[in-house]
Amino acid sequence: MLTAAGSDFLSHLTNQRVSYRMGVLLFRIVGVIVSSLGVETIINFSQPVYSAIYPVSIVLVFLGIFRKYVPNSGAYKGAAILTISTSLIETIGIFGKVEFFNYVISLLPFSSNGFSWIVPAISGFLLGMLINQLFASSPGTNIDIELEGKQ
Repeated sequence: MLTAAGSDFLSHLTNQRVSYRMGVLLFRIVGVIVSSLGVETIINFSQPVYSAIYPVSIVLVFLGIFRKYVPNSGAYKGAAILTISTSLIETIGIFGKVEFFNYVISLLPFSSNGFSWIVPAISGFLLGMLINQLFASSPGTNIDIELEGKQ
């Protein structure tokens, strides 16, 4: 099923320059190559990616669940920007063994439990909301177009 969906997407993405059959063949070859690497190698490769994207995913899902209480699109943007920035710095610090990044992250609350992104997410939410309200109050400016009609 995943091979079929991926092949169909690849075919549409390339305007049928890569046929559906060729996409199936490519996905199967890549699957065989990746599976031959072994579980430990796959986990070691994917761990930094997941460490970088899971915090912002959690924040966006949380904000999506409570979207009727989110005042404007600036709150989404601010929370996402500060969360992804923090998680990237933390990921570089952990996997790149950069002591400065590790020190900066250790200053954040909840960092010892792996939740160093919570305070930046809340700060980004508030800062983004404030910036959006300041600029949206100027005449002729409407930053909040993205969320209109979705509430």
